[in-house]
This record gives sequence, structure tokens and C-alpha cells, in this order.
Amino acid sequence: MYEEVPDWGLYGRWLYQERNVIVAEIVKEIAPHHIFEFAGSGGFLAKEILSIYQPESYTHTDIHPEAVKIAKKTLADYPDVVIENYDINKGIKFYSDLYLTVNFEHIRDDLYAVSTMPKNSLFVFCISNFYSYNHYNPMVGGIPQLRHRFEHLLDIERVETFNWDNKSREKYIVVSKRL
Repeated sequence: MYEEVPDWGLYGRWLYQERNVIVAEIVKEIAPHHIFEFAGSGGFLAKEILSIYQPESYTHTDIHPEAVKIAKKTLADYPDVVIENYDINKGIKFYSDLYLTVNFEHIRDDLYAVSTMPKNSLFVFCISNFYSYNHYNPMVGGIPQLRHRFEHLLDIERVETFNWDNKSREKYIVVSKRL
């Protein structure tokens, strides 16, 4: 069902942390009232966001029980954050004005997940342009493939490119609105 991760703390260090800082700044700029984060990988992005911006509510979820356990420790200083074990492949069942994930290439049913988001809600996500053993839908065709894949579901307002390891491996940070 999910991969074993030997070091969950990795998601709060190295390139992951650099990406988290960029995404947190984008979230602060958008200034949503309610944030629903899925595939949260231990709460490190949530902690970065909450250190610079305080929404009315923040829900942090992950399918992996160990990630949920780590998130509870990572976010212990933020008692109002709701932390749950949740499988996004079953669709969105929570209202939010911003949906968020930095792990969208890991979501098997990505189109279904987006289709269950309320119309006009914002969706900020990261997705890779490279294959890995647990990437279901990487955008190996670049930004044109990204736009084409989601054009019937999302109005993609902005795409930032973040180099991942070297010039050929990139993550796209996408700001979009559900059509």
C-alpha cells in the first residue's frame, strides 16, 4: 500500500527543506483561510508554513501510519492542527479553500483526487519530471505535459521549476484553481 521510509526526517532537510520554504512562501502569498494537506510526509511542510503564516485551520494527512506519528511530533507546538491518517486516493472529503501536497507524483489516482476538490478551490502541488520506483505520474514531458494532463480539471496559474539534484531532474511547484 505504501513504501517504507527509513528516515522520515529527510523530508525536513536538504532539497526537501529548500522546496518547503518556497512552497510556504507561496502559501503565505495566497493567504488561504483553510488548508488541507495530503501526503504530508511527517509534517515538515506544515511546520514551515505555520512558522510564517497562521490560517484559520490546517489539516495535515498522510496514508502512512509512521508519517502520521512523525507529524504529531513535528507539529507538537501547533495543537490546533488536525493530523489524520487518510488515503487521498479515495477522494476529497474535507472542505478547504486550499488543497496542498508536495508529493503529487506519488498519488496513484491523481486525476480522481483533483476531480473531487470543490470547484474554485485552490490547489498548490509539486510534481516531478522524472521517474522513480514510486512515482505514478511524473511529468516527463515537462510543463506542456503537465498543462495537458490537468487542463480539463485545473486552471494552472503559475508553475515554478525547482532543480532536483541536477539539471535533468526537476520538481514543478504549481499554483492552480479547480475548474
